[in-house]
Amino acid sequence: MAERGIQVGRVPRGGLTHHLAIVHAWVSVAAIADFELERCLPDWELREQFAVGEIHVLPDLLMLVRLGQALHAVAIEVDCGSESQGVLNRKIEAYRALWGQPPGLFGYQRFGVAAACYAPSRRNAVSSALKKAWVVPNVLWLASECPKSALLKLFADLATPLVSSPYRKGTLPCQSEA
Repeated sequence: MAERGIQVGRVPRGGLTHHLAIVHAWVSVAAIADFELERCLPDWELREQFAVGEIHVLPDLLMLVRLGQALHAVAIEVDCGSESQGVLNRKIEAYRALWGQPPGLFGYQRFGVAAACYAPSRRNAVSSALKKAWVVPNVLWLASECPKSALLKLFADLATPLVSSPYRKGTLPCQSEA
């Protein structure tokens, strides 16, 4: 390959099963007719494109999905049951720390986290970890299911409110305003 000018990438981390699950999650989202994938970067490409110091947390897959006029940044975590609960909790905590703060996740301050569960026995553990990231819009789908409904829920949670609160942050008017 090198003699033809083609650079050979490194063997993916996490083993072949995890690597193929990432590709499967990617294809599952790409197959949804109403969604347009503007960009999709698996972890191995993110490692190549960003310096280690720039990466606060490395999603298994970073997707930019266009639905109508809205563009949504989604970090997809693929769970095959091989990662410890502690590692999963630390990743979720890192997402929570980045959400709504500059620089955000690869420049996106508003992003969602979607967990694709390939080990149904781990559904409760993954769900529990996601609940700790209550600030970050998140969803979970079993790999045996189509991710469309989960992602539509995520996109609805990411939607910017149409108007600001009519209650002025919950404060009462001052005496001079009354």
